[in-house]
Amino acid sequence: MKGALVGALAIVLSALPASAQDRGFGAGGFLSPAENRAGYSMSLTPARAGAPRMLRHEADGIFVVKRSSSDAWSVSAHAGELELSASPVVPGTGLTIPSKLWSAQAGGAFARRIGERRRWGASLGLGSASDEPFNSIRETEVKATVYREFPSRERNSWLLLLAYSNNRSFLNNVPFPGVAYVFREPVPGLQATVGLPFVMLSYQPGKNWRLALSAFGPTNISAEGARRLRSSAWAYARFERNPSQWLRASRENLSDRLIFDRQEARLGVRSPLGGGVSVDLSAGLDFRRRFYESKDANRSGVPKAELPDAWIGLLRLSWRH
Repeated sequence: MKGALVGALAIVLSALPASAQDRGFGAGGFLSPAENRAGYSMSLTPARAGAPRMLRHEADGIFVVKRSSSDAWSVSAHAGELELSASPVVPGTGLTIPSKLWSAQAGGAFARRIGERRRWGASLGLGSASDEPFNSIRETEVKATVYREFPSRERNSWLLLLAYSNNRSFLNNVPFPGVAYVFREPVPGLQATVGLPFVMLSYQPGKNWRLALSAFGPTNISAEGARRLRSSAWAYARFERNPSQWLRASRENLSDRLIFDRQEARLGVRSPLGGGVSVDLSAGLDFRRRFYESKDANRSGVPKAELPDAWIGLLRLSWRH
């Protein structure tokens, strides 16, 4: 029950990049996580004519450092690297995409339960995402959120929040309010958090099928269907659009972000290995790929370095305790 609320908060906060969110069905959260978790992922897109090879590494973790009957303190960390075998050039701008881009973030969160479906919380994340991370204040990321939950009817609740980020896919540097309604099993197996600027739906119609859909703003969306193979392994099909953004050190306009926007369609298998460790292997097509520099990922009419479609493979190891 709690997972629907916490998962939606994780999307809204973007305290970790979406790629660092739990890739399994039912996302965990940055605020008041139910368990400690860590993960490492590696994805590879081979080179092809007109496009470089891309190798990406990411490591992340969320840990509860103190918990009582009402309060929970947690910390999180993330590190990532994107390496290109060649540097595309954005036509008409002279912008050469750096061959290596890094990200590093750390944060903390506090949540207090004050009654049944009544809680409030706050989080703060600091880091840098750039070709020259922590080079100056210009490459610094700041993300903060406060939220409040109120009960509604017998099992549902309202969620009010205020979120700020200087490096998200839309409305950078704007503290915007959000509101959502959390449905807890209006029908068996369905969890839903519906509001602005996000939606999260998860549905398990039976023990062998799972469906999930999430969206954040106009640019981030994921959809997945999974089928149980045996008692603990799942096969899945997944679609995802999740633009990546960096604060390029030598950019002239401080409002601009270096954006890599693409869409993925993958088939994969997830299975536990024991001891709280699980493995996720998938492969598919990386398409509509383009690099550009803009104020956000939703801008049209800006010059883009368009890359041809390519295959992608992904390995992720996860640990929970």
